[in-house]
Amino acid sequence: MALVIIVDAYCICNDIDSRAAQTKSPSGLLLVSYLCLSLYTIELALNLLLNGRQVLRQNLIRLDLFLVLCGYTELLSDLLMPSSAITSLSLLRILRLVRVFRLLKLLRNVRALRELSKLVKMMSTCMKALFWSFCFCFMVMTVWAMLIVEVVHPLVKDLEGMNEECARWTSSVMEANLLLTVIAGDSWGEIAVPVIEAHPSTALIFVGAYLTIVFGVLNLIVAVVVPWENDEEQNGQNG
Repeated sequence: MALVIIVDAYCICNDIDSRAAQTKSPSGLLLVSYLCLSLYTIELALNLLLNGRQVLRQNLIRLDLFLVLCGYTELLSDLLMPSSAITSLSLLRILRLVRVFRLLKLLRNVRALRELSKLVKMMSTCMKALFWSFCFCFMVMTVWAMLIVEVVHPLVKDLEGMNEECARWTSSVMEANLLLTVIAGDSWGEIAVPVIEAHPSTALIFVGAYLTIVFGVLNLIVAVVVPWENDEEQNGQNG
């Protein structure tokens, strides 16, 4: 089944490349992909037949059922719907990528992958904490984005040599949020540096946002999530 999943992942990659190039996927690879889907169906049916409905309590089995249903829904849409309407089901096609996660089943049975299995387990147990961490990070970014729109945007509009595209990044809170996401990478020279050179006081906003988000919030997330994960692991061992 691991080999089947790898072959299926290759077929999915080839299909995605073909759609990006606006060409038709090779019929042989499509046939192999449908064969993989049938093997997933057989495996799921055997699990239900041998272990009963209680096997649906396992998250991985539920994932298998979800993927099989999505696969057949996509197959029916390809057969019954015109190509112009299928483009609206791009989300359904994206769900095929989740088939690769079926490899997680191997982590439970192969001792050589014990460290990787532990890493995946730790990630799954702290997903809730990570979700609220992302929400907190977005809230902090939004506060800085408000300052950028209120303070920096009027200065950018009057700054010579600043094109309209750069000015647009400071015209709304959501655009400024995206600006902060990019500015933490490699785009300082487009907006931040010219604005800071013309108005040095704006460095408090740009540098403050960078330090708060990168060195403040992200390190805070690590400081909170790691001890919390260790406590959860200890409680599980004690239980």
